[in-house]
Amino acid sequence: MPGSPFNDEKLTEAQKALLYAKYGLDQPFLTRFITYLKNMLTGDFGVSYAINKDFSVSSMISSRLWISVKLGFMAMIIGTILGLILGILAALNHNTWIDTLCSTISVVGVSVPSYVFALLLCYFIAYKLGLFPILYNAAQQGKSLVLPAIALSFSPTANIARFTRSEMLDVLNSDYILLVKSKGLKDYKVILKHAMRNSLIPIVTIMGPILVGLLTGSSVVEKVFGIPGLGTLLITAIQSNDYNVTIACAFVYSLMYIVAIFVVDVLYGVIDPRIRVAKEGGALIAAVIIVLITIMAIIGPGLNEHTFKSIITEHANLVPRIPGLEKLGIFDGMRNGENQYVAKGFQNVYYWFGTDALGRDLFTRVWSGTRISLMIALVAVLIDVCIGMIYGLISGFFGGAVDMIMQRIAEILNGIPTLVIVVLFGLVLKPGVTSIIFALMITGWIGMERITRAQVLKVKEQEYVLAAKTLGAKDFYIIFKEILPNIFGQIIAESMFSIPNAIFTEAYLSFVGVGVPEPTASLGSLISSGYNSMITYPHMLMIPVVVLALLMLSFNLLADGLRDAFDPKMQNK
Repeated sequence: MPGSPFNDEKLTEAQKALLYAKYGLDQPFLTRFITYLKNMLTGDFGVSYAINKDFSVSSMISSRLWISVKLGFMAMIIGTILGLILGILAALNHNTWIDTLCSTISVVGVSVPSYVFALLLCYFIAYKLGLFPILYNAAQQGKSLVLPAIALSFSPTANIARFTRSEMLDVLNSDYILLVKSKGLKDYKVILKHAMRNSLIPIVTIMGPILVGLLTGSSVVEKVFGIPGLGTLLITAIQSNDYNVTIACAFVYSLMYIVAIFVVDVLYGVIDPRIRVAKEGGALIAAVIIVLITIMAIIGPGLNEHTFKSIITEHANLVPRIPGLEKLGIFDGMRNGENQYVAKGFQNVYYWFGTDALGRDLFTRVWSGTRISLMIALVAVLIDVCIGMIYGLISGFFGGAVDMIMQRIAEILNGIPTLVIVVLFGLVLKPGVTSIIFALMITGWIGMERITRAQVLKVKEQEYVLAAKTLGAKDFYIIFKEILPNIFGQIIAESMFSIPNAIFTEAYLSFVGVGVPEPTASLGSLISSGYNSMITYPHMLMIPVVVLALLMLSFNLLADGLRDAFDPKMQNK
């Protein structure tokens, strides 16, 4: 990506010099930086270079921020209500089919990316049924935000349901609950007046970061539905090299995130996310699915005669056709009552997943894309676990000023949108797998750091640690020889959650167009390509979406199973 907003080849050097002088870009870097900071403190982020030339960036953000905030709050309300209902039902019916169903819904909600739900809702509810507009309409703003809000609500629904279930189980087994039940208080009063009031304290503390996550993570959903929100503005600014707008959007996102996380840190002591949503059987099935998908990612591209880069324009937009199954009336090349292959004279031609708009084999590209997505996720997570584990061990063990400084640094880094980091790395490195891995490394380790820190805070006052200190053991000896072995199981289990998060992030980046470049494919880029042909050729979208959803769902189920295995408190008595 070019390093200047004025890269038009038609501009002469004299014209560029005038533009630089107009916007103050001819001043020394330090002067520009100080001036920008002064203006920023007064709410002045300068003017737009490309999107709306010479228009105030602050005005652009303020006009769009309300739409994103409204969308975020709608999703939060829906997610909170549904999450509380699911969590309460699961807790009241512990270890029954209702508990399993609610837990499964929660796992699906955190496993499938919001934009996948958005695409499905857009196709089935908006296009097929015509109940809501496909694209945003200012005249019907309320109706236009319903589907995006529902799509964004799946993740908060799942998270709140998991926390509610966990807290309700703890509260319902408390002595005071048994006492009020023995006094003959009706069940609904026990739940509403006693159980819920005491369960809501930790649940409320997680709503802040969830809400900010909805606001900062809605850009793709906004793009799908054409919503003129802050997320759409950020993507447009990045694509247009409008750096003032990009920096301003990143600043707003970062500010909201840092404030929310700081509040959570203050209330951290009341949060105890000991949640169990996956049983051993589900974890085993998930492990099998992961192994099968990994094997297909390795050998899949070589299973048929079509190559990854082969382009046959005559074979463009063909639907799936699989030998043997076509005799059963499925995957038979039929579209709108006509066999595409027979009509075009391709009697002995088979594309198991169909073809794209350029005539490329989707079966080969899907498994090649899966390989790329897995490689990016695994490499990034491996590095992130190492960094996050060491950072969290040091921060949690030493505490005090060391902990405060290290946590504030982590929060500042975490407040920078990954999209912006990828773009910045694209300026330094060639766009591709390497730049995405480095971008994921910048902030991906923070989740592991917080988990490790929490575990260290829990065990560092244990007797064996105090005994080691009494015997004169060095601090780092205690950290790596005494504390780490006792929390390593939890770290390994929780690290599994980082893999689907990394896969989702890569898919998200590729979907918005800043991921791996053509002709290389990833699951996100395939979904992005399929989105453009969603209505006419839905197979281009559905197949990579299914693979991505299966991957994320399986890794989350496996992570839950490992966590239960390493923590006996999470297992059924």
